[in-house]
Amino acid sequence: MKSLFDEPEELKGDRPVLTPLQLDLLDRGRMPYSQGARRVIWQAPCGAGKTVVAGEQTRRALEMGKTVLHVVHRRRLVDQMIWTLFKFGIGASPIMEGRSSWNAKVSCASR
Repeated sequence: MKSLFDEPEELKGDRPVLTPLQLDLLDRGRMPYSQGARRVIWQAPCGAGKTVVAGEQTRRALEMGKTVLHVVHRRRLVDQMIWTLFKFGIGASPIMEGRSSWNAKVSCASR
């Protein structure tokens, strides 16, 4: 297994490819939804690729017709999340002071 810090994420076409560690995080994070949870908080160490995992989770949720809200604690993470979602072919709207738009199935919010 590669270290999290060996190489940047690879791309499959235009979409990032998840590492085995990220796929495991995705599978474990999706489990509560299959048990009836409507909201789940995901946690992983710095550098684990949480944003990329969230991008894949969002892609799968949109395929199921869901609406998605990402809430982050820093304004710069809104831009990071929107850029990552763009790599997955997903348009997202920012929601924070000075910028708000409600015209997408995916929104990224901060204070």
